[in-house]
Amino acid sequence: MTRAPLAPAIAAVPVLAAAALLVPVPPAPAAATPPGSAPRTAQELIPALRREVVRLHRRVHRHAVRRALPPPAPVTLARRPDALRRQVLRTRALERVVLRRGRATPTTLASAYSAGDAGSTQGCPGAPRLHDSARSVATFLIPCGARMRVCYRDRCVVVVRRDSGPYVGGRGIDLNIGVVRALGLDSIWSWGVREVRWRAVD
Repeated sequence: MTRAPLAPAIAAVPVLAAAALLVPVPPAPAAATPPGSAPRTAQELIPALRREVVRLHRRVHRHAVRRALPPPAPVTLARRPDALRRQVLRTRALERVVLRRGRATPTTLASAYSAGDAGSTQGCPGAPRLHDSARSVATFLIPCGARMRVCYRDRCVVVVRRDSGPYVGGRGIDLNIGVVRALGLDSIWSWGVREVRWRAVD
């Protein structure tokens, strides 16, 4: 039995390999956009940018309250993506300012009193007679007639010094009942003595 020569088959191998290199390779199919991916058009960006502005604004508000600083002004959301991007940048810059200004927030113990407790005597000359709805305090931390921002938990109120006190060691402010109510409690008894954050207002 005779065998066919192998030389022609071996010689054909390089030719087949070269031909395979010339066969065009089809392009890979484009990857499908995963669900929840970033929007691609300007109109699709608007809701995401608005949510980011609102989120940052709320965060700046929390930072300001915790540091007894003025809260940010209410924000009016823009309608165009470029304007919304500028709002995001401005709000982030405002957050850095608030964090830098509020590095050291003074605190003190505050008690509470009502107009009946104060009587007719006033520690500040020329101050009007106290009434329970007034947002006034008795303190030695600021001059008579000056204002301060007092914060407790997530609430802040701007008050005026109309009296002197308190005369108990360790306490820095006596809050009028009107201030206590503005801070979320309903009576001087429920307030007792609590720690508050404060800062003088120019």
